[in-house]
Amino acid sequence: RLVATDNYNPDFAALARSYGIEAWKCDNESDLTACVEKMFATPGPVLVDFAVHPDICLPMVAPGKALDDMFLPGDVTLDDDIKMEGMAPS
Repeated sequence: RLVATDNYNPDFAALARSYGIEAWKCDNESDLTACVEKMFATPGPVLVDFAVHPDICLPMVAPGKALDDMFLPGDVTLDDDIKMEGMAPS
């Protein structure tokens, strides 16, 4: 039984360019300043796909848990082996 799928994002910059929108990808920190300056200097619509390091979005409440059981910044990291248990509300 399939219970999850791998989600792969499309090439957002190529998709935007296909609609005539100027777009590019910023995938390293050394290009960040130049990409932001170019973004603000570009007239009209623009899309910049900024690649970021994966991280946990906190604060977070696990499925079926109370707000008092919230994970706060500093409580967990990506390296922690945390099992989320409970029923997600439907």
